[in-house]
Amino acid sequence: MTRPRNINYEREATREAARGVCDPSPLIEFSEARASCLSGEYVTDPMLVAQGRDRVRDAKEELSDCRNHLVWWLEENHGDEKAQDAFFALRHILLAYDLLCRE
Repeated sequence: MTRPRNINYEREATREAARGVCDPSPLIEFSEARASCLSGEYVTDPMLVAQGRDRVRDAKEELSDCRNHLVWWLEENHGDEKAQDAFFALRHILLAYDLLCRE
């Protein structure tokens, strides 16, 4: 089963989450581009959303992947000027994962 995507809701929810924190535009643009090119894994039309998936589990898996990429980058680039930003991003990934694990 599928349902149509609500692009306006997706954008507004992201903007609201970013309010007072950062500019959400880069993530919105990147996310929409990825959804369009990777949609074939679950649906044939990028404007459809596959239903019946465990979205919280999917999000936790993606956060786990993000954690891996960040710690590997930090290990390989510990002296880089972006290391502190990557570390703070890792902290936010941990917070997001913790929030999704609460019952």
